[in-house]
Amino acid sequence: LVFGVYTTFESASQDSATEASTLVLMYRSAEAFPQLERDQAQQAVVAYIRSVMDDEWPALADGVGSPKTGRAMDHLFDVYNPMTPDARWTDQYNRSVNDLGDVVKLRNERIDHSRASLPPIYWFLLFAGGFVTLAYVALSYVQRRGMHALAVGLMAVMLGLVIFLLLEVNHPFLGGIAVPKENFANALTSISHVGQPPK
Repeated sequence: LVFGVYTTFESASQDSATEASTLVLMYRSAEAFPQLERDQAQQAVVAYIRSVMDDEWPALADGVGSPKTGRAMDHLFDVYNPMTPDARWTDQYNRSVNDLGDVVKLRNERIDHSRASLPPIYWFLLFAGGFVTLAYVALSYVQRRGMHALAVGLMAVMLGLVIFLLLEVNHPFLGGIAVPKENFANALTSISHVGQPPK
C-alpha cells in the first residue's frame, strides 16, 4: 500500500515538473516568432503559469481543476491556432504546438492525480490487518513481560507510522506532504532570464 501510494505521489510530482519545463520550452521557442506573435505567445504562457500557481493549485487540494486555468489554457490555443508561420519560424512554431499538446496532457494527468486516493476497502483491510497483527503479537507467549511489552509497543508504533504516512501522501496535493508548486515558480524565474544578455 505504501509503495503504491508513494508511486502515485512521485508520478504527480514528476508530471508537474515536466509540465513546468515544457512551458519554459514553449516560451523559449516563441523567441523565434515575429514580435507580435512572440509577445502574444509569451504573455499567454506566463498567464497560464501564474493561473496554475494562484488558481489551480488550491483547487487541486479538493481534487478539481480551476476554471480560470482552463480558460488560460483555451487562450493559449486562441493565440497559437491563428498563426501562419513562414519558413523562418515554422520549426519553432511546430515544436511549440507539440509542446502545447503535451501541456494539455500533463495538466489532465495532474488533475487526475489530485483525485487519487485509496478506496475505503483498502483502509478497512489496513486497519483490520493491523489489528490482527497487533493482537497476534500481544497474545503470543513470551516469558519475559518486559520483552513482550516492548515487542507489542514497537509493532504498534510501526503500524501507526505506516498509517500516518499513508494519510499524508494519500492525496498528492493535500496535507503537510504535498506536491509543491515550486516547479512553476522556477519556470517563471527561468523565463525572466530569457532574452537577457549573459553577464
